[in-house]
This record gives sequence, C-alpha cells and structure tokens, in this order.
Amino acid sequence: MDAPEIKRRIGLAIRERRLERGLTQEHVAFEAGINSTYLSDVERGKRNIAAVNLVQIAAALGTTATELFRSAGL
Repeated sequence: MDAPEIKRRIGLAIRERRLERGLTQEHVAFEAGINSTYLSDVERGKRNIAAVNLVQIAAALGTTATELFRSAGL
C-alpha cells in the first residue's frame, strides 16, 4: 500500500467517526488543538498527519489512534 492510499484511508476513518458522532470539523479541531484547515486536509487525504496529531484527533473523537487504524483497514 502506498503513502497516498494510507493518507486517504486514515482521513476517511477520521471523517466517518466525526460524522457518526455528529461533530463539525471546527469542534474536533478545537478539541484536538489543531487548525480546522489542517483537519480538513487530513480528512481528504491531502496532508500527512503527525502521530501526535492523530492521537489528539482520536481523543477529540472519543476513540483511539489504534481504533482509527483498524477502521482504516491498516
């Protein structure tokens, strides 16, 4: 699996979890301490995500980074 596909899958897993919880990108970004534009880029697979940001986003979504990886099929 190549890097663009990994980014796409992680982004999709984040987006799906966010929508399941009925949260906006702005809310998740605020809770995770990141910029909403960055989160948008991550969800669209356009930006690489640092491990620390993935952990913070997962926490803001009420899940773990491990679970996001599972959801992404990684």
